[in-house]
Amino acid sequence: MAAPHNGSNITTNYTNQFVQPPWRVALWSIAYSVVLAVAVFGNLIVIWIILAHKRMRTVTNYFLLNLAFSDASMAAFNTLINFIYAAHGEWYFGEAYCKFHNFFPVTSVFASIYSMTAIAVDRYMAIIHPLKPRLSARATTGVIVCIWSLAVVLAFPLCYFSRVRTLPRRTLCYVAWPHMADDPFMYHIIVTVLVYVLPLVVMAITYTVVGVTLWGGEIPGNSCDNYHGQLRAKRKQGTPPPTTPLESPQASGGVDDTSYRSHREVNTMMRSPQRHFLPLTAAPGCSTSPPIHLLLL
Repeated sequence: MAAPHNGSNITTNYTNQFVQPPWRVALWSIAYSVVLAVAVFGNLIVIWIILAHKRMRTVTNYFLLNLAFSDASMAAFNTLINFIYAAHGEWYFGEAYCKFHNFFPVTSVFASIYSMTAIAVDRYMAIIHPLKPRLSARATTGVIVCIWSLAVVLAFPLCYFSRVRTLPRRTLCYVAWPHMADDPFMYHIIVTVLVYVLPLVVMAITYTVVGVTLWGGEIPGNSCDNYHGQLRAKRKQGTPPPTTPLESPQASGGVDDTSYRSHREVNTMMRSPQRHFLPLTAAPGCSTSPPIHLLLL
């Protein structure tokens, strides 16, 4: 609507110029609906799988649970409101939700990034240093609490400085920095370093080391498989398998090793005939059970 200004021909247009045409609103409705459904229900399924199955409650899966929760929260509390605000160009939800809208979705994004970083470090420790102790349940909970605490601290300025401003024919929700020239720039520099650069460097280093190790080295378990294959080949040729220090004549008090092993193999075959083709000794660090490698879960 146009209103006259000082009785002259100059008019001021108070019509909301941000209202979208119906066809564009329809297309956006379809796109936002698909994103909302996939993001919310997909992540809720991941959360349910981890919580409903006790065997899925591992350190890595707890970080995945935190990642799924943050992504689902961001989609649930941000997608629909953003669509309404973008389609109508009008803020209908008051100042309290304006602060929440500018704060919590950003917090969820920050927590999601730090969760992915924690997963990268956990996979690095599990693959590169498998003999070192893993994180306990309490330590994992502490890491998740630290992730959300840091995310809240970094996103809090957006909540604190959020304002609702009412204009003719339009209401805005925005972040009103005290010094518009310098404050946004400094804030975005800090966020870029702490939320983008550092996590990117950590994930790049850890995954590069893991990839190079797995690509250039022997896959864990292959050495054990080769050892077992050599034992089976030697048995077929009639060559006695290698002994461990406990089976040597010196360790057995000078008893002949061949007769000692013969009696032991006969006893083993008597107790479990179906297993007499399995190796009776194992190389250091090898197991007679099939190795299981979980690189991602």
